[in-house]
Amino acid sequence: MKRHRALCIRSIDTFQEGTFYETYEKGSSRFVRDPQEIGLNYTEYHVSKFDHHFMYERNFVNIPSYMEPTAAEKIKAKILGEEPEKEIVWYKYTFDIDRPTLEKIQRKIFEPIYLLDGSTVFLQYSHTIRYVMDTLLEFVNMQHLVDIDKEIDKASEVLYELVDLQNELEKSVDKKVNPVRDKKINEILKKHHAIMDDFIKAIRAMKESK
Repeated sequence: MKRHRALCIRSIDTFQEGTFYETYEKGSSRFVRDPQEIGLNYTEYHVSKFDHHFMYERNFVNIPSYMEPTAAEKIKAKILGEEPEKEIVWYKYTFDIDRPTLEKIQRKIFEPIYLLDGSTVFLQYSHTIRYVMDTLLEFVNMQHLVDIDKEIDKASEVLYELVDLQNELEKSVDKKVNPVRDKKINEILKKHHAIMDDFIKAIRAMKESK
């Protein structure tokens, strides 16, 4: 029986978000326990519930993004009076890094990405998420020159702003004007843009210093 490590991304029962647990598979069931608790029995979950609350330990994450239609596809759609179809492509980001740093990346970077998975914000802001991941990979490759923990925290802040945005959008079932909600969404977007500006300045400064 092969055992794995899984990160809890949504707290459930006694399992806390942001903590790694031991797990194994059997059919459509997943069994989870805290390896620090000697003699503790496993808790059984159906695979669908497990996937909602846990993610397996890994050193990579996949990000979806729209591929822009070609000029020919745009012309064809215009002739037909339709919107050109946007194909979704996936980008894989792999972090080959020491275990403590990888665990932090899983908690602070992979976790919010998993929370966004399947949401409208995930695709709508995929260019932002990919920029954050591209930038973080650059920092990882030159971590001897930067404070990598600080850069992970900054990247995490951007991603959790998007999680907050998605949560606010999900609260609004109808499309009626909601001043409180709309104000909060605008505040989230302003903060998100400010953080992205800091990212861009940091990358430019590093490139100029080379």
